Amino acid sequence: MAIILHTEPTTFKLLPSLLPEIDVHKSPPIDTGVQVVLRWGVTEGTDTATLVLNRAQAIRNMARMNEFFEINRIPYSSSGTLYYRKYRFYMFDMTLVRILRKEIGQRNVHDVSWSESKEARDGSILAARTLHVLGLDFGLVELGVDTRGRQYIVGVEAGPRLTKRLAQAYAEPIRKRLREAELRQTMPIFQKANPAYLEKIVSIGADPEFMLRDGRTGRLIMASRFFPRDGLVGCDARFVKGAVSGYPLAELRPEPSYSPLQLVENIRITMNKALRLAPYSNVQWRAGSMPFGKFPIGGHVHFVGVPLSGQLIRVLDNYLAVPLLLLEEPSTARRRRKKYGYLGDFRHKEHGGFEYRTPASWLVSPQVTKAVMCLAKVLASEYQLLTQDLFLLPSAQEAFIAANREYFVPHFASIWSELSKTSTFKLYAADLEIIETMVKGQLTWNERADIRRTWELSIPRGRVYRP
Repeated sequence: MAIILHTEPTTFKLLPSLLPEIDVHKSPPIDTGVQVVLRWGVTEGTDTATLVLNRAQAIRNMARMNEFFEINRIPYSSSGTLYYRKYRFYMFDMTLVRILRKEIGQRNVHDVSWSESKEARDGSILAARTLHVLGLDFGLVELGVDTRGRQYIVGVEAGPRLTKRLAQAYAEPIRKRLREAELRQTMPIFQKANPAYLEKIVSIGADPEFMLRDGRTGRLIMASRFFPRDGLVGCDARFVKGAVSGYPLAELRPEPSYSPLQLVENIRITMNKALRLAPYSNVQWRAGSMPFGKFPIGGHVHFVGVPLSGQLIRVLDNYLAVPLLLLEEPSTARRRRKKYGYLGDFRHKEHGGFEYRTPASWLVSPQVTKAVMCLAKVLASEYQLLTQDLFLLPSAQEAFIAANREYFVPHFASIWSELSKTSTFKLYAADLEIIETMVKGQLTWNERADIRRTWELSIPRGRVYRP
C-alpha cells in the first residue's frame, strides 16, 4: 500500500486520479500495512514505512536551508539581487519532471527542454544537488540567473502545488518508483533461495583517473604525451595551457561486468595496455585524491541495471564515500573537496545507467580497488535494506567536506555491521575485509606510491623518458 501525505487531502485529487493505487491522507494512518509514503510537504508523524520519500527530517531541514547551502557552497539568493530570468525545476527522485522559464518583465512562463540550452542543463544539476543536500527526494527548486549568467537558488518547496499538467508529468516517475519499491521488497525471497540471485542484474563499470610523474625530476608529465583522448586508455577532458600544454589526467575505461572481480581484471588489462603506451621506467603513475597540486582526480563508478534514485545516491554517500574518506590522505582529500568529490555527485550516462562521481581515485592498489568494486556491487544490489543517513545533519556534511576522519570513525562500526548482514556482502566478504582492517588500524592509502608497482606490473627496465 502507498499513500501521499498532504495538508489538504480533499483538494489534492489530481495525483490519486492518475494513480488509483495511491491514497491521500493528512497524517500517517495507523495501518501498519503502508509500505510507501510520499510526504508532500507534511512532517507530521514518524517515518516507519519501508520507503519514505521526502522524510520528515529532510523537510524540517528546509527551515535552515541556507546553512546547508553555505556548507556545500551552493549559491543562493540574497536581497537586492536582480534576476533577468528565472527557472522552476520540478524534480522527482533525481529526475527532471518539468522545467518552466520566465523572462524578466514577462508574466507568462514557458516550458523548456533539458537539452535546449547549457543554462537549463546546468540549472537541473544544481536543482538536483540542492534537493540532495537537504535530504529531499522530490520537490520544486526555483533558480534565478543574474545579468552575468550566474545561477542562484531562489526557493525550494517540498510539496509543490500541482496543476493538471504537472500532475500528469509527476505520475509516471512516481509509478516507476512504486514498481521498483515493490520489486525490491520481493528480492529477499529469491536471495534466500539463491544468494547469487542479483549477480546478473546489476552491472558495474568504472573510469578511474591517475597522473604521470617523472621519477627523475618529480615533475608532472602530460598524459596526452602517451595516451589518446578516446579508447580503453585515454585522457580526461580537462586541458591545461602553459609552458607545456596538454591533457594531464590519464583515464582507464575498462569493460564493465556483472562481476566486480572480473571488473578488476578488466582494469588490469587496461593498465597493461597503458604500460605498453608509456613503457618507461621513470614515468611513475600516481592515484588517490590529488597527486599533484591543482589537479584533483576521481574514481567514478558506473551502474547499469539499477534505477537512479535519491535513496540509492544517499546509500552510496553513506556506505561508500564515508568508508573511502577513512582511507584517503586527509590533507589531499580536503583540498580535492574544494571543487570536486561533493556528496551526491552523479551524472547520467549514454549507456542508460549513471556514474557516481564522489570518490577519489581508488586505483592506489589492487586490494583497495577490488574492495571498492565489491562494495559498489553490494550497495547497488542491497540499497533498499540500508537505512543509515548521517548527512541529514549539517555537521556531517561539513565534516565530509573537511575530510574530518575523527567525525566518521565512530560511525564506521554500525555502517559495516549493517552491510555485513546482507546476502551480497557475504559473497565478497574476503575481498571487502581490507577496508575494515585499514579503518581499524587507522591506515590510509599512499598517494606517493607508483601504482605500477602496487599492481605488480612488468615495468620495463632501462628505458628512460626524456622530454
